[in-house]
Amino acid sequence: MSSPVFLSASAQFPSQVAAFLLKDRKERPVDLGDTMVIVPTAGAARAVRRELARQAGGVLAPVFRLPMQALLGDADNTATPLERAAAWLRVLREARREKIAALVPPAVKLSQPEDWLGVSSRLASVCDALAEAGLHPGSPELTAHAPHDAQRWKEFSALHDAYLKTLRRGGREDANAMRLRLAQDGTAPAGIARIIVALVPDLPVLVSQWLEKISAAGLPVDIVSWSCGDDNARFDHWARPDPDWWLTHSINVPDTVIAAENDSALEAEALVNFVAARGNEAFSLVSADADSTAALEAEITKRGNIAYLPEGRPLNRTQAATILSGWVEFSRGHHLPAIRPLLQLPAFLRFFAGKTGFLPEDAAAACDVLIASKLCRTLDSAKEWSAGNKSPREEDDVPRKFIAALEKLLGEKLSGRDVLGAVYGTEEEADERTVEELETLVEAIDESSPLLDDLSPEWREALVKISVAQSRVFHPAPEGAVQISGWLEAPWTDAPVLCVAGCREGALPAGATEDAFLPDKLRAKIGLTDNNSRYARDAYLLSCLLQRHGPSDLRLGYSRFRSGGEPNRPSRLLLGCPDEDLPARVEKVFQPSPARRRVHAPFPDWKLRLDPPARVDSIRATGFKHYLECPLRFYLGQVRGLQPFDPEAREIGAADYGTLLHRVVENLHKCGPADSTEDKVIAEFLGKELDRIAAQRFGRNPPPVVLVQIESMRQRLRRLAVLQAAQRRAGWAIVESEHAVKKDAGLTIGPLALVGTMDRVEVHEEEGLRILDYKTFAGAKTPEETHFGRARADDDFPECAITRTNKAGRPVEKAWIDLQLPLYRHIAAKIWPEHARKTIGVGYILLPGDPDDTQIALLSLEEDAQESAVRCAAAVADRVARGVFWPPASAPDYDDFSAWFGGEHPAEIFDAETIELLEGRP
Repeated sequence: MSSPVFLSASAQFPSQVAAFLLKDRKERPVDLGDTMVIVPTAGAARAVRRELARQAGGVLAPVFRLPMQALLGDADNTATPLERAAAWLRVLREARREKIAALVPPAVKLSQPEDWLGVSSRLASVCDALAEAGLHPGSPELTAHAPHDAQRWKEFSALHDAYLKTLRRGGREDANAMRLRLAQDGTAPAGIARIIVALVPDLPVLVSQWLEKISAAGLPVDIVSWSCGDDNARFDHWARPDPDWWLTHSINVPDTVIAAENDSALEAEALVNFVAARGNEAFSLVSADADSTAALEAEITKRGNIAYLPEGRPLNRTQAATILSGWVEFSRGHHLPAIRPLLQLPAFLRFFAGKTGFLPEDAAAACDVLIASKLCRTLDSAKEWSAGNKSPREEDDVPRKFIAALEKLLGEKLSGRDVLGAVYGTEEEADERTVEELETLVEAIDESSPLLDDLSPEWREALVKISVAQSRVFHPAPEGAVQISGWLEAPWTDAPVLCVAGCREGALPAGATEDAFLPDKLRAKIGLTDNNSRYARDAYLLSCLLQRHGPSDLRLGYSRFRSGGEPNRPSRLLLGCPDEDLPARVEKVFQPSPARRRVHAPFPDWKLRLDPPARVDSIRATGFKHYLECPLRFYLGQVRGLQPFDPEAREIGAADYGTLLHRVVENLHKCGPADSTEDKVIAEFLGKELDRIAAQRFGRNPPPVVLVQIESMRQRLRRLAVLQAAQRRAGWAIVESEHAVKKDAGLTIGPLALVGTMDRVEVHEEEGLRILDYKTFAGAKTPEETHFGRARADDDFPECAITRTNKAGRPVEKAWIDLQLPLYRHIAAKIWPEHARKTIGVGYILLPGDPDDTQIALLSLEEDAQESAVRCAAAVADRVARGVFWPPASAPDYDDFSAWFGGEHPAEIFDAETIELLEGRP
């Protein structure tokens, strides 16, 4: 076999491969049907096909194969992935656990189908990896290099033998076993007279062993690769870069090609801006990291274009697969979070309403109440809540009816296949893509095989779910779509401008987490790709790209943080530069950039539009805080009633926690021993009320974490009982509890009616009136801390400014950030005028996480401070009455609408008309 041929890096690689294939072929049309070309990716095959057509016109294309596909013959008895999974599952379930204790330790619980299938999939993936090195679990090389794992490999080998026998009994053969046999025998592919390996820098050992044998038998085998521009670079006989050489020779990456940004969204924006600035020049976008791929896709979509992923999309992310997996999970375990996403799909919602008669517009909301408010994770826990909640409250009627609808639907005992047929059988609007996805799913569900036929419906559905998770759907590229390719596609692009996203450690160079079966050191010893060989491969490919694309035509994108906030490490390859430049390079890739707004063009095709703001005629005393924090979010939450929903809620949220406690203490005055001076009597009443109201809210058997929270609340109530008894002995008497001030009370602030609910109003014969608000902060925050903040840097609310005195007695410029307590004082002076000339105290009853910090904390309000608060409130009320809900705060402390805005500044997602309305313009 001849030595590798290294083609010029200054020319397009696909065109050079096509020319190599056509060399000395004078006939027309050219017939390359007897040639096999082994390529690293499907995109590489497409690129060579295009070049062959361009250079030779009519041509019978060669046979293209990925490396491990080349060793798989045309036998029709090869086991499908679903059959392989079924065979592994069978032998694993039939094995005695004590016989495979080293392979599957007793600590690994195998109770649900997913548990068994998870282990089965893991064993199958190890076999796939071993096959690349020409090995199987019984190969002696494994115990020779890892003698400490001899027992585990022995058990694995016995299980593998049983797996192969199971396949044979079903008339199937394992693909890896077939590959190993063909390589061992040196069997040449039928009808192939020549094989070319085109730029496969990590050719598996098994494939090279096979090619060695068929080459020795007389079949021509050529290795074609790309020159990296360094004559000293070292490669083996198969053009695989030598790790020892590449690890000690740094490549020089120009500083100007690095686009380092704080997050993947800004990285995507910078790369797309770069290609957009090049006008009509052809460009290629490549991504080495899934996070960066998603960000590029989002950025392209924002600009009104269509993003296309030639590597396909996971089948389990399609709508049809979502319905299938969601229904299978719900029907098996009755988990409400499993069906919740389905209630957002119009196709499923129509099916659900048609089967149950439940109003489709109420379904998602009812499910949200059960999950996030009642903390019911399953239908059974929801039924327990319904049975234990005898409250006649109207807001509980819809969740109860929803529970009945779910029971009715489950009563039909529909399989996943039945549901898909019912959903799409009547879905006339299903587009061509949905139909293709559905057909792929149905093929997996309906696959017939002796290995599958005797499985129970439960196990078969679990197998199908695993199969769907491992499958991808491929669609033709829409016209004008912007393609985002994977890293290994980069050498095969013919575009003069190239952007590579995701240049972080672990993605470029690609890295693998430590494997319990095949640790990195063992991989190197047995001939598998390890971290060093991955580094060598990617360093080599980047060197080639630097030769092909000049600094003005190449950008390497890197984001310092991932979308979830986790820090990234820059690729080691980005640090390739002269030693004297290394400090500046390190600072560039590690030092976060100053915060900046994105500057890409606004959405051209779609903007968020809101209806004209509803006229507001009242405002709650607690609402001013939200307006001062952000007028826009006040409008969305307080005026339009939009509330966040946590589908993963497993504990009582802060708002619900406070509501529950308020309901308990409200009854202390209304029907309890509020006048008692005995803390034990008060504590006993509060404890019973807590149990009663909690049972109404969460049922008789709430989740364990809720029980812990209820006990935490009980501790707070015991401390409240001590405080209450002491206050009663001191002469304070509760006269009102949860005192509601409604619009018809005639109280106003500016042009709006002022409304609110005062938790507790109490009087003292000598000290007058006092209004207290219960607060369940995690820590004890005083009214001073919650009502006054730093002076505002903007001029939007000059009425917020106020001067306070600090602990040292010095004046400090502050700003109102909450007006609740001074407005309660304002209300009290109107409702109880007899106390207006006396002292009206306002403050908190603090019930924090540490019960020892339970206390009454009053807010010191001199007359000028009270007047300042009323002026500020009047200014806010005037803006609200005029419909002014702009400008938005850029970064509030707590943002319930962060997912809504998608990381963008609100000014970029609303249309101009909506912004004008929110600014209060007529």
